[in-house]
Amino acid sequence: MRVRPEWFGALVATRHPAMLVRVNRALAARLGVRHSPLWQGPDPRHLSAPTEVHVVLSRRCSAGCRLCYVAATPRGEVLDPSRACRILDNLAAAGVFHVALGGGEALDLPHLFDLAEHARRVGLVPNLTVSGAGMTEALARRCGVFGRIHVSVDGPAEVHRRTRATFEQAEAAVRRLRAQRRGVGLNCVVTRENFDRLDDLAAMARRWRLREVELLRFKAAGRGAGLDLDLLPDQARALYPLVRRLSLRHALRIRLDCSFAPMVFAHAPLLSVARFFGVVGCAAGDMLAAVMPDGSLRGCSFAGPPEADAADAASLRNAFSKGFGTFRDPPVRRREPCASCDYVSLCNGGCCVPAAATGDPDAPDPGCPRVHERSIGRFAAALLVAFAAFSSACPETKHLQTRCVTDADCGTARSCDAATGTCRCVSDAACSPDEFCNGRSCQRRVGCDTTLDCPPGTFCDLGTRQCVDRDRCTSDVQCPIGAVCDEVRLECIAGCRDNGDCRLGEACECPGGADAGPCRIGACRAGVCADDSFCRYGERCVEDDDGERVCRRDERGPYCQGCQYDPASPTRCPGADDGANFCLLDRKVSWQRTYCGVDCDAGQPCPWGYQCRNILVLTRALCHADAECPAGGRACASDADCPGARCDSASGRCAGRCSYNEDSKSGFCTCTTDTECPRETCDSVTWRCSITRRPCTPGGTECDRAIRCVPLGDRAACFIGRNCVPAEGLTCEDVRAP
Repeated sequence: MRVRPEWFGALVATRHPAMLVRVNRALAARLGVRHSPLWQGPDPRHLSAPTEVHVVLSRRCSAGCRLCYVAATPRGEVLDPSRACRILDNLAAAGVFHVALGGGEALDLPHLFDLAEHARRVGLVPNLTVSGAGMTEALARRCGVFGRIHVSVDGPAEVHRRTRATFEQAEAAVRRLRAQRRGVGLNCVVTRENFDRLDDLAAMARRWRLREVELLRFKAAGRGAGLDLDLLPDQARALYPLVRRLSLRHALRIRLDCSFAPMVFAHAPLLSVARFFGVVGCAAGDMLAAVMPDGSLRGCSFAGPPEADAADAASLRNAFSKGFGTFRDPPVRRREPCASCDYVSLCNGGCCVPAAATGDPDAPDPGCPRVHERSIGRFAAALLVAFAAFSSACPETKHLQTRCVTDADCGTARSCDAATGTCRCVSDAACSPDEFCNGRSCQRRVGCDTTLDCPPGTFCDLGTRQCVDRDRCTSDVQCPIGAVCDEVRLECIAGCRDNGDCRLGEACECPGGADAGPCRIGACRAGVCADDSFCRYGERCVEDDDGERVCRRDERGPYCQGCQYDPASPTRCPGADDGANFCLLDRKVSWQRTYCGVDCDAGQPCPWGYQCRNILVLTRALCHADAECPAGGRACASDADCPGARCDSASGRCAGRCSYNEDSKSGFCTCTTDTECPRETCDSVTWRCSITRRPCTPGGTECDRAIRCVPLGDRAACFIGRNCVPAEGLTCEDVRAP
């Protein structure tokens, strides 16, 4: 346990359970803190040092990710290792608890683990974020030195590849890390493009047996500058309820980075609860700080001027004590709608990076729902002013205005518009209780815009724009899992309208069944299923004799059963006389484990946890290098004449390449023509072709169709059929029946 004195008492960090808590002075004294100099004088309104510092070890990475906030390149800047060690010493001496190491790709640095071990020696907990590229089993074993390790994954494969090109490597890294330790999670940059796939991301994290997902807000910095990927207003408002449901449904700890605070506070949580749990907005220069590859200390990895040389202990301490002015007291806190917001002391005006992208870094966070609603109100007010100006031109209309020269002519909470010489309101304080300031004049309220417009004990339902008692509801999203909102009594009651309202493993059954139309209120029921996703791995959702849809284990074949692989020819596993269950080589793992697939070439369904995939075999030649692969392809003059292969200079013909996994001792030669693929024969016992399993007669021609040589990434292999194999992100260890 570590205890660090602060003005309010102390911060206490524990390892088991891992937590960081604030305690008052009385409890700090019981924990051994003598009267601290920090307990004297007024509240400084900031910590004596950050609790965590992001150390950007480099701007070096070859992945070229679309949203990289440091715009990393293969030859980017690297923080000198000896200088990095001095910085870690200074951070530890200042009382910092954690350092988050990243880049760039930190795994590309040969001194990464030396730095992590040095951090441990001086009392810091090093955490790590990686893309997954280059994470071998040997490196995964060395990662025990880190506290938490997060792998960057922005969604399922097809979504992830829009921003990064490393999904397979990220997947392999998660599996390798998870095999060695527990503290593994995912980092996801949330954009308007992947927002609708967050449910899929949570489900994938659960399949990978992870406990934590951290959602990071997209910030237009680095390579992402200029990209219009911020959440849409409806997405921003829906974020917090969505995360709450995903956390409960998938039993995950889903963390939101501090820049999402405006989206949380838009739902008006109790201030006392938010303070108790430490829900805060921009924590730059207070709880967080960053060290860049040049060694400079900044308030945030994305923004802010250099405050100190982090390798200089005195400069660092001075910055923690007196620096970070733009973050600790941002001008945005004095601008509307932040100035009149009850949550400004926690939200801190939101994130300045999206604001800077609009050209005004001191503007309120444009992603805040409250800011968005105010901008709509100001647009509406402009229309009203234009209408009023038009009306004033009519001879019968009397238009009374308050003329002014300076703000002093206008009174409290009003200012003088120099362009028109008229007074306008600047906040609701200028208006009567039943009015609000629309940016120019006081307008009568109709309903509410935010919870701040409502009396104590009520909240603003943004669907109806009405103030509602806190123990009431107006929509299902305000109710816990397993309950919905009664539209008559406006109370949460046990029930459901669809499967998403029920706990994991339960299905929503509605009166009259699926054919009765929209479900008014149904009941969550365990032991039944709506589709295969309700079942355990290896099971399918089927109808039993009583017409109930229940989960049953699929007995069609030897799913993931071990087998003896024969590289000389495709090997069949037992079962499925009418198809081919092949012995497959699991290329997701470096030790080349083998397992049985189950035939799905004719469209047979796969159970939950499996998917039907093309089965490809490489040529029968084992190899250790390209030179060992025979040349049997077409004539060539250079490698350019042999796509996915190479030109053998001795024979002047295309030859395969030796394809093997990382850490494998041997590989297989890829094919260049159909003739290099295995041939079918007729089994004289079953009278079926050995590969495609078509009916045949010994000596007949039914099995004479050549197996095709088809592209496999940048290589080529022989297509022989389709089998049910573990779904993307899963291995046989995950899905094999207990």
